[in-house]
Amino acid sequence: MGKRNLIVLTLAGLFGLFSCGGSSSSSSDDFFFTSAKQTTPVITASGTSSIYTNTTATWDFGNVMYEIFNSLQDFTPIVNDPGGSGPTIGLDNIYKVLYQTSSFYTEEKAKCKTITEAAITTPFDIGNTDTYNCAINDKTEKHGTAIKEDATTGIKKAILSWHVNNSNDELGVIQGTYNSKTGDVDIDIATYVNYSGYSSEGAFSLRSKITGNEKTHLFTLKIMKYSDGGYNITLVGYGISKGAGNHFLFKASDSSSVADKYYCFQADATEDELKAMSDGGSATVPTACATYQPNVEALSPFGAADLPHAATDFNKGNANEGNIYLLGI
Repeated sequence: MGKRNLIVLTLAGLFGLFSCGGSSSSSSDDFFFTSAKQTTPVITASGTSSIYTNTTATWDFGNVMYEIFNSLQDFTPIVNDPGGSGPTIGLDNIYKVLYQTSSFYTEEKAKCKTITEAAITTPFDIGNTDTYNCAINDKTEKHGTAIKEDATTGIKKAILSWHVNNSNDELGVIQGTYNSKTGDVDIDIATYVNYSGYSSEGAFSLRSKITGNEKTHLFTLKIMKYSDGGYNITLVGYGISKGAGNHFLFKASDSSSVADKYYCFQADATEDELKAMSDGGSATVPTACATYQPNVEALSPFGAADLPHAATDFNKGNANEGNIYLLGI
């Protein structure tokens, strides 16, 4: 099976993950989605050509530049997912994932139980330790949720986890913190889908980490997409995502032909601008992004061990291995 078909099948399964999640997010509970769009790069689609401007390579899955575009393409719910008829942007797009999970926050906040503030363990270890004062394991919806909101500091914290089992297993967890007063945001995402019901290729995993500030648009980003039977890519990035004259720098490797290559982008980059760049990157950092190189080099890319590769990687080693429920509540 080709790379394109592999990813399309993955996204078909992943869409089911959120189809049972309820209504779209409310304006007050979509803060991870809205803050991320102000912090990390949002790439405007053009759709004017299926071919790279400077090569004969197809603009499609399995090319580094397209994978960057696909992960960070602007997602506008009414435009990209009209009427719930099916996604034109898939769930390997971080903005779509954050938007859809906002509805989980809305629904589960109304149900969660007040607890003595305590550390709560995520079902997949993403390396964070945090405390919450409201939590629930919703066995009906197969969601795990922990929340802490502080009106004085402006801080909202949440763990959102989910499990859907239609023709395939789909599991995920988000853990994040947002400060409405300072604009600081810190979000981790880990998802896994076993799409053996559609293909013999196996499974697909995604890890993403966003840190930065929605007011200054300064960000740090890490992403890895991993398929047991196909294309893998990992990247790290740093810079300023918006504003004339600003730039951001990515360093990427994939399972095809790219190893530790640099990609320098203008802030507010568009799809056409990405198409005009080489998908093979540069061995050295372009001058416009030179000041960001130390920050990028300081980032450790995600590796395969940082991603879930089976349903049993959620709550691994616990009595209820293979579920998405939170521990410590």
